[in-house]
Amino acid sequence: MNEEDRRSIQLKAKAMHTLFYALDMEVYIRVSSYSNAKEILDKLKVTREGTNQVKKSKVILTLNYETFKIKPEEDIKAMSNWFTIIISGLKSYRMTYLNEEMVKRCFGACLNCGKLR
Repeated sequence: MNEEDRRSIQLKAKAMHTLFYALDMEVYIRVSSYSNAKEILDKLKVTREGTNQVKKSKVILTLNYETFKIKPEEDIKAMSNWFTIIISGLKSYRMTYLNEEMVKRCFGACLNCGKLR
């Protein structure tokens, strides 16, 4: 083993040590079995940001929330159920909105279609 190999091993060990030191115990337990810093970072990225499927789901739910409207054939109960499903989905991804904002969005959808007039 030459000096360059030793230096590479030291740097990799230092990177893993730095990562482990920065993590709380719960996260550390999930990644401590990985053998290099790249694997640890990849796992942390998926844990933090989610897979592409999770990301797409977040985008779709957010879009559904932001463009929420009552459909012409829907009654208030069906609209309320759909809104609740959207909000529950967003909460499952730790995305929250103020109650005041949600009420405005929901009632705004009703007023815009004439269901509450």
